[in-house]
Amino acid sequence: MRSCVLLVLASSVALADGQSRIEAMLRSRDAFVALLDDPVQVRGVLFADDTCQRRFGHPQMVHGSDRGALADCLLALHPRSLGFRIGAAFALQADLHDLGDDLVVGLTPRGHYIGTIGGATAMSGRDADLPTTTRFDTIVAPSTAVEPSIAKVGGHVSVAMEVCHDEQGLVTARKLAHASTVAAYDAEVVAHYAAIDRMKVTVFRGKPIAVCELLVVANAPPSPAPNGQ
Repeated sequence: MRSCVLLVLASSVALADGQSRIEAMLRSRDAFVALLDDPVQVRGVLFADDTCQRRFGHPQMVHGSDRGALADCLLALHPRSLGFRIGAAFALQADLHDLGDDLVVGLTPRGHYIGTIGGATAMSGRDADLPTTTRFDTIVAPSTAVEPSIAKVGGHVSVAMEVCHDEQGLVTARKLAHASTVAAYDAEVVAHYAAIDRMKVTVFRGKPIAVCELLVVANAPPSPAPNGQ
């Protein structure tokens, strides 16, 4: 079973009260529906349920009572907190089948309501409508010239890169999504992905799909906790 990571891009009063409010909202269908704007834009979402995927798995505006059905489809993924934020985004995990990587869904506010449900990406054009996947275990080793700078900040840094690609894995866009504390390492990661023109094909329900990948890249695997904890 793979998971879905739900990123709540919270900046409004209704969504900015913290992780506990987000968790409460996701436990209550009525509270969730009440926060959906009318209409709410849907883009770049994949669903575990066949009916949900046929109905809401493509870009559209969802109006009125259909927002309740949309909420049911999202809440059926059983989203739950991962206990951290990515920038202003609250990250939650949910159940999802038939995807090789974890899925990211962004809930973007419009005023005091959720205005857009879709891929968590700042890309434009066609790429903005693509689903977003994520991997947390990507390693890009730093050069020897950068290693001392990383050592000064504790020996471990991570950066987020967005790389979009088509159904054949051909890269269509790439950008730095979140910087680390070592700018020189960030530059090396950007250069690393600038030289990559093709990514591994993403498959959903047996078919290749175009996606934007949010890659959490580190200089090395995290050190094991003391006593294996």
